[in-house]
Amino acid sequence: MTAIFLKKTGMSGAGSITSNSKAVVRTMTVEEMRTAIIDVYSGPTWRLRVLGMEDRQVIAIYKHMKQEGTFERVRLERRKREKMQEKSAFPSENAQQITIWDILKEQKDK
Repeated sequence: MTAIFLKKTGMSGAGSITSNSKAVVRTMTVEEMRTAIIDVYSGPTWRLRVLGMEDRQVIAIYKHMKQEGTFERVRLERRKREKMQEKSAFPSENAQQITIWDILKEQKDK
């Protein structure tokens, strides 16, 4: 089963693409939708739940998430989180794990 969605011109992805003067029509398989829905949440329970859903339910959830901007929001949040990790106050090459015993030894040596 496939579903057809209208997308803004300039967007690309898997599936067949047909263009006319107004919009780009993209055919997306239910499995692609299922994968996109699973990717929104990382829990194994959610993954199993989505894998067990009927195709009609997957299409409905995908359309709802698309209309609500869920996919875009998650993408932006992940990008923001990645940038924050890049700007970490403690770069991994300079990081050193210490124990309470290291701290106590250092205080004793003073």
